[in-house]
Amino acid sequence: MLDNLDSLYRQFSIQEVQNEASLKLGNVYIPHRNLSETVSSFCSPIFEETGNIDYQLVPRGSATFLKHRNRYFAVLTYHQFLNQDYEKAAFFCSENSSIVKGGTFRWLENRNLEDTHSSDLLLIELTEAVQKGLLNSSRFFPLSTANSIKNGDKIYSSLALGFAVDDQKYDNEELEAYDFRLNRIGSVVRVLEVSYSGDSFDDTVCRWNSSDKPVFNANGFSGGGVFSLIETSKGLEIKLAGIVITSNSVGSIFHTIKADTVMRYITSLFDH
Repeated sequence: MLDNLDSLYRQFSIQEVQNEASLKLGNVYIPHRNLSETVSSFCSPIFEETGNIDYQLVPRGSATFLKHRNRYFAVLTYHQFLNQDYEKAAFFCSENSSIVKGGTFRWLENRNLEDTHSSDLLLIELTEAVQKGLLNSSRFFPLSTANSIKNGDKIYSSLALGFAVDDQKYDNEELEAYDFRLNRIGSVVRVLEVSYSGDSFDDTVCRWNSSDKPVFNANGFSGGGVFSLIETSKGLEIKLAGIVITSNSVGSIFHTIKADTVMRYITSLFDH
């Protein structure tokens, strides 16, 4: 019997077994069952540090961690910090027990949503925080032309991720514990299956409809990511579809800046 099993498995190459059981992310294979967990690791809550000892952090929505050409970035939207001090933007460190602030902030000087909604992007370079070990490099999606959705790609399925503000509350008041480390503020990420619905406000932005038609307050999804499984000759590959810039109030429609536009902005704002 063991001989028969051995001969059966020898009919399949390691590559074929990987393709059947796994999803490809760059040159790495991950199990199908870990898809939601894997893409969730690239999405982070973002906060404004208040300086208030009781309520140290105010939720400002979501950010997507991207690696591009050996540099590390948080990508979000400018309106998340509109009329606020974006230099007080804070993220959890890798162990979630402290926060990391700072970085190099860039956005379009001629930001004009009437021209293109993609001008709402805000980029924070976090390379130094990664080099110091404050943020784990594995939390950053490897953004490249190969790992970004392009016109003509065959989408198998897609997930939208974000940290809804209503999920990120200090809710442990009965213990008089306003410390975010005890409340686990920022620990609830929503992962929704969405379907592509064509271009949106302009040709740099597209629309996604939630497959589950959820009803919740989607405030806070801005800055989150949409990741898609793309059917290729090598199997299913995980690619970045875009960064959420807005949604309707009940979380059934999302609009994203396309991944190739995000990559173009990173290049134009930082590679010079």
